[in-house]
Amino acid sequence: MKIGVSKDSTQIRQFKAKKDHIVIDTKSANVVEVFIVGADFDPKKFMRKWEMFDLLYTVAPMEYFVNGKLSKGFLNPKYRAIYSGKESLFRFKARINDQVGIMAAWYPDDNIDGSKQRSFISFYENGDYLRFMACAPVEYYYHDGSKSERKPAYKWQLERSQQRMSSAEYDHWKCYFESLESENKNNGILSDGFSLEAATHKCILG
Repeated sequence: MKIGVSKDSTQIRQFKAKKDHIVIDTKSANVVEVFIVGADFDPKKFMRKWEMFDLLYTVAPMEYFVNGKLSKGFLNPKYRAIYSGKESLFRFKARINDQVGIMAAWYPDDNIDGSKQRSFISFYENGDYLRFMACAPVEYYYHDGSKSERKPAYKWQLERSQQRMSSAEYDHWKCYFESLESENKNNGILSDGFSLEAATHKCILG
């Protein structure tokens, strides 16, 4: 689910929290992306194990995980929030019950001003999110102007993970991701890609 709230304060109704609400202070941010996760999901453990996927999840707007396409209108506000140097992108995870948790990310988008864009709430069924993330074409570029080869994100990830995983776990994920890539090719699915700065992992639209 994605929520965007106009910065026009005349359109905002005062929120009154109830005792069973989890209140998130988004400060100046007016866009919130909410993901359903397992109750025991640990964002820090995920980041340590799947750093490439965590990076793409952080940079890519929610819409990317629905169709594998990057629209600048969705990408640019989140991109600016990440690389503004003002810590204007935040993430939060909360447990709802024994089975379900939510993870949220929020950031400012000045385009949602009540004129160019009104407040909105959007729901997405993104069961194929892992397919778009794992198979996203990724390349690295260097300060001397050269670039690495362009290959699916999962291949970069597995190169990093091979020393941390048992051979059985590595083979499991390799086969799984390769099957996703094969299905994409068979169905003619080509996701938009990312270009990452080698030194800082800064991301731009590829």
